[in-house]
Amino acid sequence: GGEGNEPISVCVKDQAGGETIFKIKKSTKMSKVFNVLAQRKGVEPASLRFLLRGEHICPDETPKTLDLKENDQIDCVSVITIKIKDEDGNETPFIVEESTKLSDIFKGKYGS
Repeated sequence: GGEGNEPISVCVKDQAGGETIFKIKKSTKMSKVFNVLAQRKGVEPASLRFLLRGEHICPDETPKTLDLKENDQIDCVSVITIKIKDEDGNETPFIVEESTKLSDIFKGKYGS
């Protein structure tokens, strides 16, 4: 068994340690989970990032493509978009976790 589309339970854990259990079918797009969670938190889905074992989850993925197992944990982190403008007026958006040090962004963009 296990090849069908039986729902599995996944646990989404946020930075505050709060856990939300979702029962989803293997074919359900993860964007559905992301949107529900964002709604509950009262934030835009774009302001949240979801990680499975440290890897960023794309909204179009499904438990099947992610090979999610029963009771797998997904981490939810809040992110913000920062736009950095260079001297030519070109903007580069950076999506960063709220805890990211700004110095790390500048190092990444401008090298050292």
